[in-house]
Amino acid sequence: MEFERCCFTGHRRLAPPLLPALREQLDTTLLALYNAGCRHFYAGGAMGFDTLAAERTLLLRNAYPSLALHLLLPCRGQTSGWPAEELFRYETILAQCDSYQYVSAQYSPSAMATRNHALVAHADVCVAFLQQETSGTGQTVRAAKRAGLTVINLADRLPANQTSEVTL
Repeated sequence: MEFERCCFTGHRRLAPPLLPALREQLDTTLLALYNAGCRHFYAGGAMGFDTLAAERTLLLRNAYPSLALHLLLPCRGQTSGWPAEELFRYETILAQCDSYQYVSAQYSPSAMATRNHALVAHADVCVAFLQQETSGTGQTVRAAKRAGLTVINLADRLPANQTSEVTL
């Protein structure tokens, strides 16, 4: 199956022991999508899986310059209160991405959901890290399925003993 556009969704907190296997699965999936024709990747700018996916996409772009990373951000100031290390990662991604836009003018209780719906609207395929169905990630995956997107849940591709390491 060919895809042109991919969005990411996943949990905000990932346990460190999980990261090597998750990076490996993410890299393998990104390369497979690229080889299937996917050139545009959309991330939502959240901590955790969004950040990891954006960083891995930028790394792959070094080898495949036709690949583009786009950020669909909920609103200005979303990083208020973030730890310094996460803020640095966010600003580094923002400086290197191919485009970014804010989907809401200011923070509101619905800004994150608006961002999640925008991610789905821009994609043919959704790469997720979903373990907790009652989460924003779960809502986004359900919206992606309703929209007819193929959903690739990387949590299903990790060894069972590692997925239990995720913290939500």
